[in-house]
Amino acid sequence: MKFLKLKAKYSGSEKIFDLSHNTTLIFSTDNSVGKSTLLRMLLYSLGYNIPSTQKVRFNKLYTEMELEIKGEEILIKRHDNQLEIFDKLLKLESFVLPEQQEDVLEYLFKNKNTDVIENILGAIYLDQDKGWTLLNRGIVIGSIRFNIESLIAGLAEIDITEEKKLLGIYEQQLKKYRGLRDINDYQTEFIKSDTILNMTEVEKINDQIAILSSRKRITQKKLNDLYNTISKNNSFISELEKLKLEIIAPKSGECVPVNKKTIVGYDDNANFLEARKWSFKEEIVKINSEIDKLQNKKLESQGQLDLFNSKDSVDKANQLLQTVKIDTAVVDAQIETLSSQIKAIKEQIQRKLNNRSNVVDKMSKLVIDYASRLNVEQFLVKTDNLLFVNRLKDLSGTVLHKLVLCFKLAYIKMIESYLDIKLPIVLDSPSGREITSDNIHEMFQIIETDFKENQKIIASIYDDIFKYDSKIQLNEKTKLFGWDKEFYL
Repeated sequence: MKFLKLKAKYSGSEKIFDLSHNTTLIFSTDNSVGKSTLLRMLLYSLGYNIPSTQKVRFNKLYTEMELEIKGEEILIKRHDNQLEIFDKLLKLESFVLPEQQEDVLEYLFKNKNTDVIENILGAIYLDQDKGWTLLNRGIVIGSIRFNIESLIAGLAEIDITEEKKLLGIYEQQLKKYRGLRDINDYQTEFIKSDTILNMTEVEKINDQIAILSSRKRITQKKLNDLYNTISKNNSFISELEKLKLEIIAPKSGECVPVNKKTIVGYDDNANFLEARKWSFKEEIVKINSEIDKLQNKKLESQGQLDLFNSKDSVDKANQLLQTVKIDTAVVDAQIETLSSQIKAIKEQIQRKLNNRSNVVDKMSKLVIDYASRLNVEQFLVKTDNLLFVNRLKDLSGTVLHKLVLCFKLAYIKMIESYLDIKLPIVLDSPSGREITSDNIHEMFQIIETDFKENQKIIASIYDDIFKYDSKIQLNEKTKLFGWDKEFYL
């Protein structure tokens, strides 16, 4: 996979960036000129839910990304929540974001293993701040997360769906009980998310689902009719142009060909139909989302997702709250119990992955090899749980940055082997007083040596510590875009 060219339009300005080289440096010694924003724009163009920056509000940004993937070149156009994929001039697919972000990734990587594709960004992208400290679990950027257990399960094709479901439920319950330590927090956090419903409410949900399903059928019919209209219009104009008809202008006597350019209102009508199409598609996606939420609420109300019986502390907590009295001993006991259950499930997942997968062994060996070459191997906890360790959070500075890079490079190697594709590496250069140019040079040496065929796009304040084929230089005069004044309104 390789980024080729990015065209970005924003607030009346248009910028085009050639990214077709093997290694591209985005360089500037000035702050706030758009280095990190440009990297984010690359990811945004792929459909990721990337947060805006102070400089650019992404919901007002229009991007066109030329991309090469598995030997094929495609064009991805995105504006806000609309994303379209083209093969040359032929439209292949269209998606509504963020609801269909997973579908976009499945289409791009030609793989439906969500445990793998949803963790790709966390492997290939290192954000300037959080990225160089995100080891195996946590937020990559915005609301996008990375989880090592899910990635390994996907690579090894091990099903841990039930364990993850239980873990999610226990963690949700733990969060509620912790809220009980403060009545106000409990009332705002637990009451709003409470899903214990009676049968009367279940019937109401069924009615809501029926209404939404009816709306969906009506909207889908409108969309189908619209597609039919668009198809007929395209066929009609195509046949009309084949006839090569001409008309004589009454005043000038000039012969004018009859085609889409000369038919008054043709473009306006086509644009109107296109806008209507997107409106119907977005409505269908939103209806599906609402139906899914109601279905989950219905399941929870029927006890299919409720692990606690009526005698459990959840019901007791409701009663205690009604009297505005919290039994802290009971709450603390539940917190301890849930914490133990969560720990047990996590250990169960790790045992399942360790016992049935050579993916863990291969990935661990890669991490150790990279750590040895960066002289930080002594900081690793060499156990069967190396990949799942949390102790590295105690480290900081250069050691942590180097170890994080070791883990990320191991992830990339394993994902590439599974998907049979070379992944781009997008790095927002590490910062901090301890991260010297020598340390950065040492880290990039491994990337240059072991990832020669991978595209590398790096934002940095240094331009003399690693080899690059192309440089995009930003400064106060050539900065990405100006300030979006509305950002602060």
